[in-house]
Amino acid sequence: MNFSSMNMETFSLLQTETSCTKKAKKIFNIGFISSPNNYPLLITPKIVKTLIAKNMTVYIQRNYGKNLGIENIEYADCGAEIIDNALNIIHLSNIILKSAPPTEQEFEAIDKNKILFSSIDLNVLTKESIFHLIQNKITAFALNHITDMENKAIIENICKRSLELHGTIHHLSETEKIATFLLSLIEFVTAAVSLRELIATSPYLMKSIYCIEGQICQQGVAEIAQISWKDILQLSWNWN
Repeated sequence: MNFSSMNMETFSLLQTETSCTKKAKKIFNIGFISSPNNYPLLITPKIVKTLIAKNMTVYIQRNYGKNLGIENIEYADCGAEIIDNALNIIHLSNIILKSAPPTEQEFEAIDKNKILFSSIDLNVLTKESIFHLIQNKITAFALNHITDMENKAIIENICKRSLELHGTIHHLSETEKIATFLLSLIEFVTAAVSLRELIATSPYLMKSIYCIEGQICQQGVAEIAQISWKDILQLSWNWN
């Protein structure tokens, strides 16, 4: 199976699952925080427009799209609110996305019951950040651990493909693939009515979830904080 067909099948699967799932009534505010240059962008103006059409509010950090030559006004024209400070975006959003691992200050700013999508690096993740996730009942997904049916990291593979074709991870066509994938993921996660439903229909997400409503469910994370952890399958079948 070639790279393109592999990812399109993944997008199609997510979209099919989303359409078959009850839509959540909760209003979601989605915040995108800037990352260093060696991390890919997660959102394009096209996808902003789609999120706005689904009655979601989108906050984007100023100059987020500079590596692709996307101006702030392009995001704003599609309905996003441009905000200077990452901590303000975290405060306003109930779903937070950052391509790189959050800083310790950003972790501390995440309020109760929010959802975090970011990369995770166990070498820099602190015990204090982990306890903050637990105490605030945060649900956290590791973007760099989301894999396809062949157990290949989806976003990492798109970046590799972009490097092969264009010599950079910052290319509009490949960034659109990442943004489209995340759109489908956001739609499905916000529509799922239970953890059981999310895991049962999306088993490829299991490796990426390291905290679910404050419960640590990845061994490596638990070892940093020297605490116990629960297997995600056990949690999904014990909880409603």
